[in-house]
Amino acid sequence: MEATKDRIRNFFINIIYRIKRAFFKNPKTFNPNLTLDVHDVFEDIEKRWDIHREWDYGNDEVVMYPSSHSVIPLGNGNGVKLITALRPKINRHIGKIITYGKGELFSKDIYHSGAMEVIVNISPAPALWHAPLWFITKDVVLPEVDISEVYTENDKNDGRSNTNIHYGKDYAENKKSMGAKTHYLPELFNRDISFAIIWNKKRIKIYYDGYLVRKITNKKILRRIQKGVIPIISTGIAAKYSHSGSEMIVKSFKYWK
Repeated sequence: MEATKDRIRNFFINIIYRIKRAFFKNPKTFNPNLTLDVHDVFEDIEKRWDIHREWDYGNDEVVMYPSSHSVIPLGNGNGVKLITALRPKINRHIGKIITYGKGELFSKDIYHSGAMEVIVNISPAPALWHAPLWFITKDVVLPEVDISEVYTENDKNDGRSNTNIHYGKDYAENKKSMGAKTHYLPELFNRDISFAIIWNKKRIKIYYDGYLVRKITNKKILRRIQKGVIPIISTGIAAKYSHSGSEMIVKSFKYWK
């Protein structure tokens, strides 16, 4: 019943959102009417974030190793640049594999009911799978809330941003999803975009450019995220398409309580 109500509610939220964006192309300032507690422009990244940088894919195994080339602090209050890149690498045991550089910031802090926002600027590229803001739940991991996942396929300029909520007992046979929803943006690339969320015991509200795009009231999900959430900012590659490198500048992260 709750899931059905959410689907119906979000159908109308999306219609209203599309009508508003047809007339108002410019973003609004995200204002959750709460007290600003964190404003991070990544001058000292490792104060709040663990840095995950590159992965090897080969022989169905994944091995993480550090690289200073995937997460680049820009300094002077300009944020941080996250980069993806591909390069072939020869491994004498399993032959040729593909190394794919991935920049990811994984929060050291746990956040409770409030609001979060990231400001990002994404360069167009084919085969993107960027996640400008998502979070997992303390201890139990799921539910995972995806505030934005940005995808492209072969056309670097034809992108979309989705929201989704994954839940269930695990990511395997017991996984469940509330369903990915694509939300229109006047321009997805080469401009500053605000991706934001407000959450409390009663609801989750997701905003793009300061406009409401999705609301969740499922009590099971809301109850589980009250333990605290861990935000993640990451770039990735949709491996089945040809990729030649990309970058995403994260200009700021904010948290209100």
